[in-house]
Amino acid sequence: MMRAVIARDKVLRMVERAVPVPSGSEVLVKVAYAGVNRADLLQKDGYYPPPAGASDVIGLECSGTIVALGNEAHKFRVGDRVAALLKGGGYSEYVAIDQRCVGKVPDNMKLSDAAAIPEVWTTAYQLVHRISRTRATDTVLVHAAGSSVGLAAVQLASSTGASVIATARTDAKLEVAMQLGAVAGLKPSWTEETVTRFEVKPVDVILDPVGAKYWDANLNALATDGRWVVYGSLGGVRVAGVDLGLMLRKRLSIYTTTLRSRSLDYQGALFTDAFDEVVPKIVQGEFKNRIFEQYNLEAVEEAHACLKDNRNIGKVVLKVGQSN
Repeated sequence: MMRAVIARDKVLRMVERAVPVPSGSEVLVKVAYAGVNRADLLQKDGYYPPPAGASDVIGLECSGTIVALGNEAHKFRVGDRVAALLKGGGYSEYVAIDQRCVGKVPDNMKLSDAAAIPEVWTTAYQLVHRISRTRATDTVLVHAAGSSVGLAAVQLASSTGASVIATARTDAKLEVAMQLGAVAGLKPSWTEETVTRFEVKPVDVILDPVGAKYWDANLNALATDGRWVVYGSLGGVRVAGVDLGLMLRKRLSIYTTTLRSRSLDYQGALFTDAFDEVVPKIVQGEFKNRIFEQYNLEAVEEAHACLKDNRNIGKVVLKVGQSN
């Protein structure tokens, strides 16, 4: 048996579950650390149920050691230290994952650091490279830049040569975003007029987990042919009085995206591309994989409170088992 965390009646509960048995191309990972994501809070509150067929155990990313292989899993060996992108199951002592969503962790990287990579950096990679297709000539506005995904997006966008403007709630979060590549920072009260203060051209790309709250300011800030990627709705989902005329005049493109509900083929290919690009740059110090706080699995409620209260600047991880 193993320990695992599920949500029931909007409360996190530690339960005992049978250890999964890997089948086909799955590997069984003994989990050392699990990343905590805002999606986990939504699942706890009943707003983000796992996809059909996925584990009801919370957790979208983890790191650990492979302890068993399915009969068609030939990419890894028992004993390999790995990180994995999950549809669920991270907050448990063991998890079975298809090998397509697993990456080998370098010997000189801690498993606590590796657990902060799969969901965060794959999401940011998707936003910057797959959806917005950010270019060196772009000005990019990254909302919620103090979050783990926001900080990853700032670095990925900056690495293309683009000029990045960050928004965040506090000066401390903006300071970190600018240390990691943003050329300027704005508080939540920003308007399109404040963007024009900076010596950059109008905004070409917006990476937005906020949604409705910033609708009007985003529309006004975007340049002609701007690309707006919505990947969350922290500021609401309904917008009154939408001005389609302005959108048409500017020829704006609005994209929406999620990662968890994507097919395994899509997730595996995206994760592999992101992992293979990002991990060497983290090891070399070119990218910073910022861990804000670490909690034991028994303190999972405290870890969730850290995110809910917006205290974190970067990633919160859970220590699940013994690490190497």
